[in-house]
Amino acid sequence: MRVALVHDWLTGMRGGEKVLLSLARLFPDATLFTLLHVKGSVAPELEAREIRTSFVQRLPGVARHYRSYLPLFPAAIASLDLRDYDLVISSSHCVAKGARRRPGALHVSYCFTPMRYVWDLYDDYFGRGAGLLTRMLMPPLAARLRRWDRAEARTVRFAGLSRMSTSRVLLQPLAAHPLRAPARARIPRAGAAHRLLAPRPVASTRPAAPPAWCRGP
Repeated sequence: MRVALVHDWLTGMRGGEKVLLSLARLFPDATLFTLLHVKGSVAPELEAREIRTSFVQRLPGVARHYRSYLPLFPAAIASLDLRDYDLVISSSHCVAKGARRRPGALHVSYCFTPMRYVWDLYDDYFGRGAGLLTRMLMPPLAARLRRWDRAEARTVRFAGLSRMSTSRVLLQPLAAHPLRAPARARIPRAGAAHRLLAPRPVASTRPAAPPAWCRGP
């Protein structure tokens, strides 16, 4: 059985890429497909794999400004040639779930979250802080991407990181929680209680206020 692993983009080693690494270890002979790959940006085990990219890889300035090409991503992911594969496994936070399998093949998509920037966090990305042209162009584009998101979720075997994150695109989503990585940091127990909140410095993970568990009694 030939297996393809599809991931949105390979530009850094974050949580999604760690899940991809686990999948790659489960399927050591699988080919990796992605919109674009910045060489040297992910774990050596992934860098050593055969990695096939879409036409996005050849666009100007894509390594730094790939998010600017968002309108092209649905077409780019659909252009990946997966005809030779019996099983397609996509790990998706953007468009990877839109990869096209051949008739008779199975596509299982593990969704970390739908496109947050066109759903509940639209204003954080494209609100007052965005340029005038962006604010003018994004409403119809975001609406089209939301329709695409819902439609694609119904064409594959779909599992999500949590029921909350996938309820936007599925009425009855299946949740499949990832394994926890071993703790790499130890917080001293002596003295006052310590709580560490360290999300990525992007709009989607920056809390407006510390959650209840972080505020203490």
